[in-house]
Formats: sequence, C-alpha cells, structure tokens
Amino acid sequence: MLGQRTTLRRAVQVSPRFEAAAILTAQRWGGEHQIQLWTRPEHYGYHDIALLDWALASLRSYPRMPVALSLNTDETPAIDWLQSAGFTVQRTLLTMRLRVDGHGDA
Repeated sequence: MLGQRTTLRRAVQVSPRFEAAAILTAQRWGGEHQIQLWTRPEHYGYHDIALLDWALASLRSYPRMPVALSLNTDETPAIDWLQSAGFTVQRTLLTMRLRVDGHGDA
C-alpha cells in the first residue's frame, strides 16, 4: 500500500439525513490513529457503538499504535463503551461559542 495514512469514512443514514458518522485516519508508519465520531443525540448508544466497532475492527490490519478519538462530551454511552475498551479521557480542548447578534457589547 502506498502512503503512510489512509482515511476511511462511514455514515449511518436511515432517514433523509445522517444519523451518525465516523472518520478513521489510520497510520501505516509513525504517529497515532485518529477517530472522529458524530452522532445525533437520539441515536446515542446505538449507531455510535456500531461505528466504533467498525473503526476498531478496521484498525486490526494496521500497525499497533495509539488511537486518539474525538467525540461530543454528551455521548455518554459511547464514552462508557470506550472506557470499558481501555480508552482514557483526556480533556485537552474546550470549544466555546458566542452568538454575536448586534445586541450588547459582544
């Protein structure tokens, strides 16, 4: 296989919109594997777990390297599942937003 990085994408679509999606960036040499996960809140604990299973199964054909994963902190079922699989929580980034609508000082 050429290149050292492969990006795989998977989505779950049951209705006209996506219910969940994952992006897996797998490394062949150096660095760490990365998984980005997004799930609609009404599907927490269902589609997110299936996508995590897919991502981790896909990594079996790649060298054993650390896996970094990002997901919404509200996805408690996925976080619990990941911790039971051996992942540890690392809080490294806080995203904050402010709506600027012309009212007030902001």
